[in-house]
Amino acid sequence: MAATEISSVSELVELVNQQRGSSKNRFYYRGVPSKYKLLPRLLRSSTLEKLTKVHDAPDQVSLQRALLERLNRYVPPYKAGGEPTLPDAPPSYSGDALCTAQHHGLPTLLIDWTLNPLVALYFAASKHEKEPGSLWYMELKPLDDRRDTTVHLEAGQPLTEYTKVPVLVVPRCFTRRIEAQAGRFVYFGNCRDPLDDFADAERRPWLELDCWTISCSKKEICKQLEYYQIHEGTMFPDLDGHARYLAEGGL
Repeated sequence: MAATEISSVSELVELVNQQRGSSKNRFYYRGVPSKYKLLPRLLRSSTLEKLTKVHDAPDQVSLQRALLERLNRYVPPYKAGGEPTLPDAPPSYSGDALCTAQHHGLPTLLIDWTLNPLVALYFAASKHEKEPGSLWYMELKPLDDRRDTTVHLEAGQPLTEYTKVPVLVVPRCFTRRIEAQAGRFVYFGNCRDPLDDFADAERRPWLELDCWTISCSKKEICKQLEYYQIHEGTMFPDLDGHARYLAEGGL
């Protein structure tokens, strides 16, 4: 069956209202160009092959650890503008260090999600204008049914490196970007398949995983999102983000 197509913000709002009217569970959303599978950047074939050769890592988790250790070597913990850019004295591996590395563009085994469907719509519509976008939604299991696959970093819960099941990660809001994007993560650990191919319904933390498509009206959708204060400057609330927004004609 073909995926439902979204051509306006109001259509998305209607779909989300239908979702939440029929379910009391929490939803995560993710917007990406349709060409990308539900895999973290580190597991994209071109990235994985290149970096595995560079670091001679035996597996994907070891590769991630090598990248984190190298990042800590080159960029010691510091603070800028009163906002921590790396956690104070991070170990070579921790959930906080992993989220920080992801935030700054290091390929990791995390994949970004959001609690806000309008944020996901922005990321599905704002890039690759001539290519279709996908807005994925994940209906989570009730909390009692996913406690073993949900990690709250603010509570000091550890993130198991070699998990064989995708794990939901609730980060601390260590930057304004995570707060603005209502950011959440899914950690892959030792998993290799895209999330939509993970067949073990008993062990995974979600009930349903599917997507809507955005194949037209991308510019119009982005214009509509500006009325909701969803644009480059608010999604990336720093000087770089606001400068890009102004350069593209924003006010």
